[in-house]
Amino acid sequence: MIRTRPLFARLAAVLLALAAPLAVAAPTPESGQVFYQIFFRSFRDSNGDRIGDLKGLTSKLGYIKDLGATTIL
Repeated sequence: MIRTRPLFARLAAVLLALAAPLAVAAPTPESGQVFYQIFFRSFRDSNGDRIGDLKGLTSKLGYIKDLGATTIL
């Protein structure tokens, strides 16, 4: 009598292992980067309506750069 069950079980295990998705590492930020997160609507208002806007944000880019930030979120 030929033992096919252990062979079949090993073959099935190998096929399942090959079919499983490979783990992908999440991208990591470059070392030395400093992130500065801004809540846009409350950061800087340029036209007096008390709501932050793009013009207000761009007027403070120098300040953010002086803080050492390399990326704005």
